[in-house]
Amino acid sequence: MLRFQLFDTQTNTIVGDVEYVLKDLLPNKLTTKTLPLIPVETDETECTDEEKIEDLSSELGELSISLCHNPTDQKLMVKVNCARGLQQISKDGRLNPFVKLELTFCGRKLSTRTTKTAHNTRTPNFSEMYVFDVNSDKLPQITLFFKVKHRGMMRDVPLGTVHLGYCVNVESEYKHWEQAMEKPHLEIAQWHTLQEYFVE
Repeated sequence: MLRFQLFDTQTNTIVGDVEYVLKDLLPNKLTTKTLPLIPVETDETECTDEEKIEDLSSELGELSISLCHNPTDQKLMVKVNCARGLQQISKDGRLNPFVKLELTFCGRKLSTRTTKTAHNTRTPNFSEMYVFDVNSDKLPQITLFFKVKHRGMMRDVPLGTVHLGYCVNVESEYKHWEQAMEKPHLEIAQWHTLQEYFVE
């Protein structure tokens, strides 16, 4: 089977997939066929300032993350979408959040990425995509750490974390990773409740 992936370079998102069964091809003959576009499996990730914080289940807030595994090219695409309901840490209510992303293998840090810093918001919209080279045989030992922090004048203040991989304790985090690995080439987005931040 041939699978074609439509990618929007303006927003760094996968629009959908097209699949073609090779057995339908006729030898030595040019074939033209219109195929349906299969939309990616995604969760609602749009963040707005009008969202009601009191309706959220987590006091620390939530982070929306998209995963897409491409075993053909040995690539792992990770998108930090947005956050909502981040905790207020100052009296004036100002919050300058950003996300530090770490990819580890067997506990050893292999790569680090940091999003832009959003200013004066508890519902930041990051929409930043990162692509990592990851061999498929290493995936069982790979863990992604998403560390949400506030950019302070003197120091950065931890707000919460999300861990994705096979070796994590939170069921929703494990299932998101598992689903992305079992459905390659599909961008799968999910909201995750921030967990308590542990000092390194």
